[in-house]
Amino acid sequence: MRMRLAESTSTPKSRVDLRGGLITHIRRAKQPAGFTLIEVSIATAVAAVAMVGLMLVLMAASSVARKAADDTLQSVIVQELFSEVRSRPFTAVWVANASGAPLAPAVDLSSFSSNYASLYFDPNGNRVDAGPQYFKCSITFAPMELTGQLAMVKFEFVEPAHSLNPIITNIFYGRIVRKDLP
Repeated sequence: MRMRLAESTSTPKSRVDLRGGLITHIRRAKQPAGFTLIEVSIATAVAAVAMVGLMLVLMAASSVARKAADDTLQSVIVQELFSEVRSRPFTAVWVANASGAPLAPAVDLSSFSSNYASLYFDPNGNRVDAGPQYFKCSITFAPMELTGQLAMVKFEFVEPAHSLNPIITNIFYGRIVRKDLP
C-alpha cells in the first residue's frame, strides 16, 4: 500500500508524486491569459490587408459583370435596330424614336453616306427621348458598291450617353442587301 508523502520543506522546488516519483517545478512569473498588444496589432493588420484585397476583387468582379451585361444589352438593341432597318424599303430607310415616329427623314441606302441620327437608351435598353439616358447609339449608313445593291450600317454605342470622353465604345457593323429589284 502506498502512502501519500507530504511535501518536503527543505526543497521548495520539488514535491513527491503519489506514485512515488519526484516532480520538479520551476517557478515562473504569472503571465496573464490573452494576447499582447503587438499580437493583436499584427493580426488586425493582416486582416485589414486581406479585407482590402477581397474588396478589390469584388469591385473588379462587379465591374466586369456590369460590362458584360451592358455588352449583351447592346447586342440585343443592335439586333432590334438592324431588324427595323431591314424591314424598311431599301430606298426609304428610317429608324423610330421612343414614341415610334421617324427619328430623321428616310434615306435611300443606294446613295446616302453619312451619320443618320443618334438614339438614346435607358439602362434597361428602352428607347428614351428624355429622362435617364444611359447609352447613345449613333447610326451611320454607307453604300458599299457602285451598283447601289448593298449598304453598310454602323451602330456605335457610347456610355455614358452625354460624355465627351466616353468610357466604353462598342461598334457593330451590318450589311443590307437590296431585294426590291428584279
